[in-house]
Amino acid sequence: GVGFYRWLHVNYDCGCVLVRDGDTHLRAFSDRASSLAGGGGGRHSPDYLAGNARGLAANAPWPVDLGIELSRGFRALKVWSHLLEHGTRALGAAITANLRHAEHLAALVDKAPTLTRLAPLSLQIVVFRYEPAGLLGGGGGG
Repeated sequence: GVGFYRWLHVNYDCGCVLVRDGDTHLRAFSDRASSLAGGGGGRHSPDYLAGNARGLAANAPWPVDLGIELSRGFRALKVWSHLLEHGTRALGAAITANLRHAEHLAALVDKAPTLTRLAPLSLQIVVFRYEPAGLLGGGGGG
């Protein structure tokens, strides 16, 4: 899954799953897999769950074939509409700019005498702490 709310400023309650192999994904969740390929019912499905050539039961896959949870809202709509509104080029540029900002912040932290970076730069995350003079050094109060 991808957290689009982090970089792309989509509302928090959104979601998206990137699937590498659609056939494997379909076989993992669908009990109608063989019927989708043109056979009768699926491995354990009755024939009435087989796809039809026309009508409401036509066209495959059905949403039920792609996952086990059907009671959630359509979270991907927010991601889709955001991509449609702004386009992948503009969103990619925003991510690139954010990565550059993180690199710049890391460089500023490295130069500042009262700041210490606590981890290597990881994409857009800069982990650092403030160390005022005398607080952590030989003052006995470590």
